[in-house]
Amino acid sequence: MPARINAALIAMTVAASLVVAPVTGLAQAGVPTPAAGFCGRFTTVNSRVTQQLTDLEAKRAKKRSEIEAKLKERRDARLTRVARHRTEAEQKLDERLAELEAQAATDAQKQAIADFKATVTSAQQTRRTAVDAARETFRTAHEQAVATRHDGMRTAVATFKSSVDAAVTKAKTDCDAGVTPATARQTFTASVKTAKDKLRSYIQALDKIGPQVEALAKTRNDAVRAANQTFKTTLEQAQATLKAAFP
Repeated sequence: MPARINAALIAMTVAASLVVAPVTGLAQAGVPTPAAGFCGRFTTVNSRVTQQLTDLEAKRAKKRSEIEAKLKERRDARLTRVARHRTEAEQKLDERLAELEAQAATDAQKQAIADFKATVTSAQQTRRTAVDAARETFRTAHEQAVATRHDGMRTAVATFKSSVDAAVTKAKTDCDAGVTPATARQTFTASVKTAKDKLRSYIQALDKIGPQVEALAKTRNDAVRAANQTFKTTLEQAQATLKAAFP
């Protein structure tokens, strides 16, 4: 995630640079006067930047869809794997209980087996509920963190584009009103630089989800370990009680 976000920041910075670079380079490009070149070309420059930002947002939307698809694929695969393991565990328990029932010679032993089965089944359900809750909490919080990050990036791009549009409108008004092209260009360039700086600051201020996801994963894992330990303790106690019925 950090690499993709950095790539997006670089792309947006490059796009922002396009607003200023072609304007400040007109004199070297052979334009008769920097002023005339600015007033004649800034609209074209803005169209290029707008297209750059549109393309960037499209790429980000595509990347977001890919991330969401991968998260869903991983979640579905995990759920399938968990369901398979649980089914296998239940089958093994049923097989073991069937073997014990075949060995039971007294009513006391049969009751011990029934009690053991009830205890283990209840413990399994308790563990399953706790584990599922921990995983669901993690999934929901993780997806929310990703969505919030994406929304923040989208807001940053939209704000930057709005600022650039306003700078272009101001430049056009200045040129049409007879403001000296040099002054119009200076105002335009300063406005775009301010927009770029705000864009960079906004993105840098966005919460990084890496540490957040790590904390969420730790909370989930701790909950799963606690549930497994509780199940293990209950199982060991039930096994000891059952063993005592089969001297």
